[in-house]
Amino acid sequence: MSFSKNICSERFRNLLVITGFVVFCLTAILNPGIVALDDYSCIVSQIIPAQNLSFSAVVLNQGIRNPLAVTILLSLTKILYKIGVESPNHQIEVVRLLIGGLNFFVFSCFGPIFFRGNSVAIAPNLAIGLLGGFFLMPLFFSRPMIEVLSAPFLFLSCYESYKYWSSGQKKYIAISVFCLTLAAMFRFQSGICFVSILVLIFLKRDNRGLSLFILSSLLFFVLSGLVEFNITGRFHGSLIDYIQYNLSYSSGYGVTPFYTFLLLLFGLTIPPTILSKYKNLEWRKEYYNLFPTVLFVGVFVLAHSIVPHKEERFIIPILPLFLLILVPMLTHLWKEKKQRWRIYWFASVNCILLFLVSFNAPQSNVLNLMRYFEERPDIKIIKSIGDTLVLYPAAFLLTPPKVETVEIENIGQLVERDCQTAVVVRRDYEPLLSRVFVNHSRVRAFKPGPLEALLVKLNPNQNTRRGTISIYLPKDCPI
Repeated sequence: MSFSKNICSERFRNLLVITGFVVFCLTAILNPGIVALDDYSCIVSQIIPAQNLSFSAVVLNQGIRNPLAVTILLSLTKILYKIGVESPNHQIEVVRLLIGGLNFFVFSCFGPIFFRGNSVAIAPNLAIGLLGGFFLMPLFFSRPMIEVLSAPFLFLSCYESYKYWSSGQKKYIAISVFCLTLAAMFRFQSGICFVSILVLIFLKRDNRGLSLFILSSLLFFVLSGLVEFNITGRFHGSLIDYIQYNLSYSSGYGVTPFYTFLLLLFGLTIPPTILSKYKNLEWRKEYYNLFPTVLFVGVFVLAHSIVPHKEERFIIPILPLFLLILVPMLTHLWKEKKQRWRIYWFASVNCILLFLVSFNAPQSNVLNLMRYFEERPDIKIIKSIGDTLVLYPAAFLLTPPKVETVEIENIGQLVERDCQTAVVVRRDYEPLLSRVFVNHSRVRAFKPGPLEALLVKLNPNQNTRRGTISIYLPKDCPI
């Protein structure tokens, strides 16, 4: 069997599924990385260690976020604790494994169906390969982030819209609305894709479908509000607070140009992979069934581009759908033998990045710092120099040391000489401490992984917190 036929075979598809599943699981277990600070403070620290947390306190700490995510995840970690999983590290490992497993199941099972009957046999296999093996997928989609929890339900909503678009059966409208309601309960912004479903109905001029859309939207809006009311005593209280907060403050955070997400998505295609003329590509034929996917991604990106506050992680919910949009272009490049080098380029770079991203933990400097303190329960106090500990993931320890911040101008007041007090300092602050640290020695230095080290070099102003962090103790203390 030729190579071209082999990669189109069902056996090769099964190999892709098994490989993707293994990479997802290994990443969930071996990579404890924290992608964003908000996700640690709003989710991770609210679900571990389960034995130190109460539902009432956690719900109160949610602020403008819907409490559904932490309620479900804390319930899970409470169950794990009751069956004997006491370590917070093991509790969060299981959470990551289950989240990764859910996402992989949804993407790998339903993604290829978008290309059922496609004229190019490689298309379904390529979809599985992208959804399970694109370099960002195993890491991002095994993290307890609201964007990640929203993604599988947004994906299923688009899938049901695709079935409505291709078959015209109205029942899929209600199912799509239900899935999208769940997605919006995890991340409110996903709800903008209700516009996408509405556009599909208008294009089909389906009056009965419109009536079903309105009725199902109202029904699930009320039911989702009642779920929150049962948890907090407020009907969509978090949604109201979220809208008010963003109207008042969102323009003050991370304001970037309108085209930010467009550039980001283009960068994710690993240029110049898709920069081709596509002379023989029948765009209408190849993208007709994918039109709901294009619509979901387009509406989502447009809505997020209009809002001044933009962060790269905001795009996570539609990343799997965006990958599906690339499939017809990539399959066309594969058919055109002169353009096949682009596929080889894409696959080669992606495999390198997949290994680096999946097995190098974000925020590894502070996570390794926590491992050190787990091994040193005799250390009770941490003196953090300046903003060295922007992130202090204390939730990974059952009894974390107390942190006391020492401002740069007060360095001269560091007179501690006992072995229960450790001084933690970021690499760029160390030269300032030479006089103070005469009687101290550096016992450990926790470096970032290669990707984060590159980020520090490329943009030190925004990424200094990801740099090397050192621990100093009096010279006569045990290392």
